Amino acid sequence: MTGLDGTPMPSFADSIKPADAWDLVHFLRTLQPLKTEEAATWKAWISSHPGQLQPIGPAAGFSGGQ
Repeated sequence: MTGLDGTPMPSFADSIKPADAWDLVHFLRTLQPLKTEEAATWKAWISSHPGQLQPIGPAAGFSGGQ
């Protein structure tokens, strides 16, 4: 949302509402391939760390940041 200092990546904080940004994040996640080595590692981590994964986004009370 705030861009990345030292790069040409601009800030979108003034032009995109946080809820719209989260909608974009969730859409982009639908494009992510699921059968990768990283996905297998992630699933194994989730299984071995019950209750440690915390949600982010508007519903979780997260209101900003990068």
